[in-house]
Amino acid sequence: MCDCSFRNHPGIDCGSDGCHCHDILDIEKETPVIDLQLLAKVMVVKYFNNHVDKTDNKELVIDDVYIVWWSKTLQNWKGLLSTTIPDGMYYELTHDGDYEVTYIDAYKKFDNTVVTD
Repeated sequence: MCDCSFRNHPGIDCGSDGCHCHDILDIEKETPVIDLQLLAKVMVVKYFNNHVDKTDNKELVIDDVYIVWWSKTLQNWKGLLSTTIPDGMYYELTHDGDYEVTYIDAYKKFDNTVVTD
């Protein structure tokens, strides 16, 4: 079991093979600093691995996820993330700091159409 103070944070599964808490936290500091973008990547990895069709024989790792767009305001943040898997999926993560909850919306790109003015 992980001994960091971050073990109860949603989206982190400390003590398991998929524990990334020491990567997300800078625990060398007195007050740990959370790497929110890495936390978001971990959430996408977990979401993907829990929802992928088992017959696809695919398992995502942190290095397969990248940030497309990111914004943080006060205690809230939002990120658009995608993966190196050519499945047309992207993920919108919205963190509500007031309620300490993160929403994950998963989207699939079906088309890219040009509309002229």
